[in-house]
Amino acid sequence: MRHPLFVVAGPPACGKIELVTRILEIFPEMKRITTHTTRKPRKGETPDRAYTFISDEEFTCSKQKGLIAEYSLTHGHYHGTFKEQLYGALEHGPSIIIRDPEGADKLFALIPDATFIFILAPENEISERLRGRCHTKEELNARMQDVRNEALCAMHAQYGCILNNAEHRKDKALRTLVRFIMEILG
Repeated sequence: MRHPLFVVAGPPACGKIELVTRILEIFPEMKRITTHTTRKPRKGETPDRAYTFISDEEFTCSKQKGLIAEYSLTHGHYHGTFKEQLYGALEHGPSIIIRDPEGADKLFALIPDATFIFILAPENEISERLRGRCHTKEELNARMQDVRNEALCAMHAQYGCILNNAEHRKDKALRTLVRFIMEILG
């Protein structure tokens, strides 16, 4: 039996990890599928919480062996979902994964009956959060242009739920997401 898969997507720094962490506290039976990435962990980031950090060589080798279900290249780093983890989780209970919009589109092609959720936040809040991740003004400007482009992905038909995760609306966004997931889980 295949269990529900929830795919949470959105631009960087919109609060996806925080929302999913809170969802996992509310739904302890739900399994988190971690995204594998070749980027280095950020300060305070716990490996295997939202991301499993691997080398470029490990990722390339896994890709060549056909172990990766889908992947994308973002800001010079690979992000992807391993087949064994993805399909194994679907056999054991409801699962949730955080992906960028490109990765979510690829998951939609693989598992169109998954439930897709898009998270948005105000541009000024995302910009403020990204300042700590960017080393130059040019890098920040490039990332913000990507944010604007990725926000347009919310219009894709596969998203059954689109949430505004603004600072002053985080509790409301969480309540809305909990209700939405409860409807899917029955």
